[in-house]
Amino acid sequence: MIVRTPLAASSIALVLALSACGSSGSSTPAAGSTPATVPAGAVDPNAPEVVAPGDIPDDQVFVPYTSADGVFTVQVPEGWARTEAGGVVTFTDKYNSIT
Repeated sequence: MIVRTPLAASSIALVLALSACGSSGSSTPAAGSTPATVPAGAVDPNAPEVVAPGDIPDDQVFVPYTSADGVFTVQVPEGWARTEAGGVVTFTDKYNSIT
């Protein structure tokens, strides 16, 4: 007759329990944890900002323009071309224009 000891039985139970926990096919991250890398297609919050073509940069210098009759003054980006025709003034640079 085979004599079973409590130590052998508990060892077998422990091995079965650990093997059942370790054989999981998928896992989910713990609450509050963040992945080490950014998933494909996701926006990286630390990536450098890309300025769209034609956008006015943050360090743009503005200069005053006063109308011919002196009624108003506006601030326009430095270096923009000015065109005056029939009392209408247009400032233009690349893809932007202000009338």
